[in-house]
Amino acid sequence: MSPHLVSREHAQGLITRFRETTAAPGAVYAQSLARSAFDALLAQPGAAGIRIYYGKYADGRPTVVLYAYDKDGRDLPLLSANRTSNCPPFCPGTEVPEETLWGTPATAAQGPAAVSPHLVSREHAQELIARFRATAEPGAVRAQSLARSAFDALLAQPGAVGIRIYYGRYADGRETVVLYAYDKDGRDFTLMPMNESIRCPPVCPDTEELESAPHED
Repeated sequence: MSPHLVSREHAQGLITRFRETTAAPGAVYAQSLARSAFDALLAQPGAAGIRIYYGKYADGRPTVVLYAYDKDGRDLPLLSANRTSNCPPFCPGTEVPEETLWGTPATAAQGPAAVSPHLVSREHAQELIARFRATAEPGAVRAQSLARSAFDALLAQPGAVGIRIYYGRYADGRETVVLYAYDKDGRDFTLMPMNESIRCPPVCPDTEELESAPHED
């Protein structure tokens, strides 16, 4: 079992604290991606886990960008995932748009595992990450990492079609994420939440390209 597995009470407490102390009314508090995104990222040779970067669109909407990383914590740069379904409006119990689950592969995707509509170009991914960093407070958390065991366990649940990533917050103010698998009707599988992620900073990838990505206005 994954070391990221936590109790439902712990997970719900983190999610609730974020919504009560951080999120404005109607703000995005979760992001969903189909299992095809995770399958493609983790099918890359040497993938040991997935790093979830905080991102931001030009219109200010928050998002996440996903890269697989290797055993040394270095991002595998050839595949990146985005094009998430926001909650709200696509929250638990609300079926996510079909095109974000079963659409055609992104043209920039590479390799035989690249069969997910969530895959985006490296340039697109870098712009989202850089835009978040340009507007974040100094020293702010930029990313969260979880070992592949977390994703393997979530997606092994019968009927799991994707993973929903919730924004969370610890009692001491540290930001975190909570992950649940969800079914074809958008309902969370609440018996196996994942947390205990590794934050960046302090544990960041040794990837010059990501560190030097240009900030977008």
